[in-house]
Amino acid sequence: MTEVSERRDGICGAHDALAVGICPRCGDNVCPACLDASSALPDHCAACRDRVGAARMPWEEDGGSWARRWGRQTRALLLRPRETLESTRLTSWKAAVGYAATCGALHGAAITAVMSCGFGCLLLLSRPDRIGEIGRGRFPEGAVLAFALLAPLLMTLWQLFVVALRSLCFHLPVALFGGGGGFGVSVAGCSYVSVLHLGGLVLSLAGAIPLLGSFIYLFGWVLLEVWAALLQTTVARTQHGLSPGRAIIAGWAPFLALSTVGVLGCALIVVVVILGGPTR
Repeated sequence: MTEVSERRDGICGAHDALAVGICPRCGDNVCPACLDASSALPDHCAACRDRVGAARMPWEEDGGSWARRWGRQTRALLLRPRETLESTRLTSWKAAVGYAATCGALHGAAITAVMSCGFGCLLLLSRPDRIGEIGRGRFPEGAVLAFALLAPLLMTLWQLFVVALRSLCFHLPVALFGGGGGFGVSVAGCSYVSVLHLGGLVLSLAGAIPLLGSFIYLFGWVLLEVWAALLQTTVARTQHGLSPGRAIIAGWAPFLALSTVGVLGCALIVVVVILGGPTR
C-alpha cells in the first residue's frame, strides 16, 4: 500500500524525493538522484542498472562487417548464452529481428548447398549415358534453380514467423506479471534465442540415419526447445525484472503453448483418419 501511495504521489521510493519519471524496466518512480546521464541506461533506476549489464550485443555494435558481427554474436549465444543475456541490454528489437532474419537466410543457403551436393552425387553415381536424362527428367534445371533461390527466402520468412509467434506467447505472461521491459525487449530476446534453430540443419542430416534418424530428429528438436525455454527464462528475469518463479512461467510459456498445439493437431489428424477410414 505504501509503494502504491508513493507512486501515485509521484515520490521516489528510494530517495523520498519528487519523481521526474518512471524507470522503463521496473516501473518505479525515479528522481534525479536515481538517474545517471553518463550510464548506458540513463533513464533506468540504480537498481535496474545494476541488474542489467551495460554492454551491447556484438550484432548491434558499430563498425565491422555484418559477417564478423554475426559470427561474434552467434558464438557468444551458443557458447555463453546465459552470460551474454545477463551482461547485455536489449534495446534494439529491429536489429535483433535483422539478426534472426540473417540466421534464417544462412540456414536456407546451407540447406540449398547440402541438397545441391546430394543432387550432384546422385548424378555422378548414375551411369554416364543416363546423366543427361536424369538431370533433365528427375531434376530439371529450372526446378533446382528455383529451389536454390527460394530456400533462403522461405527459411527467412519461417524464422520471422516463429519469432513473432514465440514473442507473443512469451510476452503475454510477462505483461500479466508486470514485466517492465516492454514488448520490444521480448521480441529482441526471442529473436536472439532463435539462433538455436541453426541446429535444425544438423538434425536434418542426422534424420537421414536409418532406423534411428526419426527419433534423433524428434528428440533433438525437443532439446533445442528446452534450451530456448531456459534462455527465455533468463530474458524474463534479467531484462523484464521478473522474480525467478514468474520468469520460469514466462520462459516456458512458448514451449507449452506450441507443444499443446502440436499434440492437439496430431490428435485431430488421428481422429480424422479413424473417422474417415473404411467402414465394414
